[in-house]
Parts: sequence; structure tokens; C-alpha cells
Amino acid sequence: MGEFENVVPATAGAESTQPRAASHEDGDLGLGPFLDVLAHDIASHPERLQALDAGLVQQLQALVGGIEVDLDAALSKDDE
Repeated sequence: MGEFENVVPATAGAESTQPRAASHEDGDLGLGPFLDVLAHDIASHPERLQALDAGLVQQLQALVGGIEVDLDAALSKDDE
């Protein structure tokens, strides 16, 4: 996985900006490194942030707003 393998963001509110090693209790080990990269990019280039257009939000709601998802349900073999 490379440079960010087994790394998750430092604890919220902590003084340090250094990442900490991931543990299995943290859940998805890929999420932490992604959030670290995202946080670094936002801090380095805040001018790149863009607000969501209200029209886009309405389009997204029309596409998926009525879909119900059971996050506790097991995935089928086709979804894994």
C-alpha cells in the first residue's frame, strides 16, 4: 500500500499533526490514510475548495434521496 499504509489521522483536538499507527480497532485501515491526504491537501490549498451548487444537491437528492440502505445487512456475494 505504500507510504500511508497503516496510518490514521492523529486524535482530534491533539496538538500533534503527526499521524499515528492504525490498529484493527480503528476499522477501515484505508480510510485513515485517505483522510490524512485529504486534510493535508485542504490545509495546503484551501483555495481549491468549492461549495456544492444547490442544483447539484437537488440532482443528487433526486437520484438517491429515496433509497433506503441497511448498513447492518450482510452484502450478497455479488456486492462483495
